[in-house]
Amino acid sequence: MKIINTHSHLLESPREIEKLIESGLFENIWVLELPTSIKINYNNILMHPADSKTMLETARLFPGFILPFKWVDFRSGADQIDRAVDEGFAGFKGICPQLPYDNDTYMPIYEKINSYKSCMVFHTGYVSTPSYHDRSPEFGYDTMNMIPATLYKIARFFPEMTVVAAHCGAPFQQQLIANALLNTPNYYMDFSGGNFNLTLKNFIAENAELPAIKADKSKGILADKLLYGADAYLGDAQLHYDIINDCRKKLEWADECKKQNLSWLDHMQGLFYDNAAMLNSLNQLIK
Repeated sequence: MKIINTHSHLLESPREIEKLIESGLFENIWVLELPTSIKINYNNILMHPADSKTMLETARLFPGFILPFKWVDFRSGADQIDRAVDEGFAGFKGICPQLPYDNDTYMPIYEKINSYKSCMVFHTGYVSTPSYHDRSPEFGYDTMNMIPATLYKIARFFPEMTVVAAHCGAPFQQQLIANALLNTPNYYMDFSGGNFNLTLKNFIAENAELPAIKADKSKGILADKLLYGADAYLGDAQLHYDIINDCRKKLEWADECKKQNLSWLDHMQGLFYDNAAMLNSLNQLIK
């Protein structure tokens, strides 16, 4: 089964991306930009995320495989969306706003994304918080600004925009159910990152059959709104191994679900491929 990874990031000097292609696991990867001021400590080596230029250059080297998503600077206006589209970005990424995601100040940004019928992936739930002195000044670290409930108004106001709640909003998963059931066909969620623990696995298994409306406005279940994501960095051989290993572990979890003979198992391929493929087809910026 081919997989679409809807949540990864890129290092500032990426190498060996072709190794991910050669693994045969992935059809494409959504690569979400982060501010370059973020510090990543990996094996005692200080790394930084790629800038916009590197993101776009990498996407051009691997067309159709790397889908670049532009970081939205909530301090700036909606014209940043036009510039990102002109540059070649396929979607958008939100994280650490100074105000809640659904604050009226940000509505023109979402209105512009809606006009392009594109997608925005929002970090939801707890965020990795640096020390006070290592924080990035352009970020807001208040968890309550990033709870899943803040995305409901956005999804309702802008129906042509796909809204994705990253990390299933952990530990605020119950808000996802409310959002998904309240007539929001454009609202989805990814189960990515270190929060894919027993609690989140149980949340998916226990709620997968709840009724929900899919992006094509057909009737479905909550399982039809889930997306696979690794939440890992691309651009280093060891990190690529970590991504592949994460993917295989989640596939093992899927196999364990099959052993339990859960009634929603015929939707399992959707979690790893079909649901994201549907969103790719609706995103007008994916060439």
